Amino acid sequence: MRIAHLRLGDSILVLTHKSDGSMSGFRFCFDVEGLDAAVANLQRAGVVMVRSPHDTAAREPREKGWRRGAFGGHDGEQIELRG
Repeated sequence: MRIAHLRLGDSILVLTHKSDGSMSGFRFCFDVEGLDAAVANLQRAGVVMVRSPHDTAAREPREKGWRRGAFGGHDGEQIELRG
């Protein structure tokens, strides 16, 4: 698996490439405020969820209590939302 973390201020773009059967293509992640509202908006718009929001371990103190979920993109990529 290849992972690249691109940080600009408080924003992090995580690009992951994996092809082991669980996912093929790239995965990228956005930190959002109001995760439940963001997920609901995307679902109403018809974006396919591939993993429901779930608890995630904090990598730094500001991430304590965060959850994440993932949606599928048109080209096989996964778009993760965390917050």
